Amino acid sequence: MRSGDHTRFGSDVEVIANLNDMMRRLNRAASDFLPESKQDYVGFALQRLTKYVSGQLERLVSLYDHSIEVHAWVARNLFESFLLFKYLMDDRSRAKDFVAQKATDELQINEGLLSLLNPGEDPAMGQAIRDRIDHIRGTLQKHGLQKSGHWLVKTLADQTCNRDEYEAFYKLYSKYVHPSSWLINGEAEEFDTGVIRNIFFLQAQYCAARILKLAEDHLVKCRTDR
Repeated sequence: MRSGDHTRFGSDVEVIANLNDMMRRLNRAASDFLPESKQDYVGFALQRLTKYVSGQLERLVSLYDHSIEVHAWVARNLFESFLLFKYLMDDRSRAKDFVAQKATDELQINEGLLSLLNPGEDPAMGQAIRDRIDHIRGTLQKHGLQKSGHWLVKTLADQTCNRDEYEAFYKLYSKYVHPSSWLINGEAEEFDTGVIRNIFFLQAQYCAARILKLAEDHLVKCRTDR
């Protein structure tokens, strides 16, 4: 893994300062991704994704001294965010499906909630959930959107030529974001080491830096083309 200009080994103060700098630049980029219309799925998706990445860096800073599992979660989220960003940038027609996934996710959530209600239990709540499901389906139809399932991380890695990185890091992430035997039966000095923490911090910075570069390069090109 190359340590680029935005990736820092160093003191905690230096790493936090670097994370805060990237956070500010990502927020600025997000504010420039102004959707030109309700049908500008690319602008909307990139804006939301950039804001999400900034929020993940903010979490990493605020929980800097927290458990190593938190750092693993953030590093994995940023890796997946980079794959998503790259996948959308490679073919911007995919943004429409990505936005539609929000509706599909909400449908699944509400259908799950509805299944938890016993027959005859809280009919008002059940009706409210059914009304929301009908509204989501109507909105999809109104805007010509199709229900779209989430994209597998492995597929995103393959499609963006990041399979090696996926293979190298995803098994490591899985040991820390699930109740693995490694965490449950291991001792803290085994699974919470400075080396592994540094891996997560470097990966978090590296992925955020790649997203920042994609975002800023895209915005520069947009200004040039105007």
